[in-house]
Amino acid sequence: MKKILILAILFSLAGSFSSCKEKETDITKVNEITGKWELLKITISFTPEGAISRDYSQNNIVYEFKADGILTVSRDINHSDTYVHEQGDHFYSIIDDKEEYTLKIDNNLYWYSVSNNDLIIDQSPLDGFTYYFVKLKN
Repeated sequence: MKKILILAILFSLAGSFSSCKEKETDITKVNEITGKWELLKITISFTPEGAISRDYSQNNIVYEFKADGILTVSRDINHSDTYVHEQGDHFYSIIDDKEEYTLKIDNNLYWYSVSNNDLIIDQSPLDGFTYYFVKLKN
């Protein structure tokens, strides 16, 4: 009897803690970002030299957001760039946090917006980068 009571208390505590977690959003938010996006430019607001912008429109860098939560970054050139996510697979999710949606790539949070064929992934409020993409036709 004591075991059942202890298990009941543990399950109720686990349920109350799980409601505090960030929750993943519905499939419609995932669908709006799913697909292949070509990186056009990155802006960095705060550097020792001031704000800078880098043009990547000729580098064929593609971010493919898959519906299963995998982001694949690919590029034609095989060198690393400190501003672009590493080539290969990354985990992503869209977090619904009190009516505001954020994009989580690996362990980093970003604000994002999708309109027409444009995607902006923004970490500038945290002194980070802003990424500008255009949707590729499949």
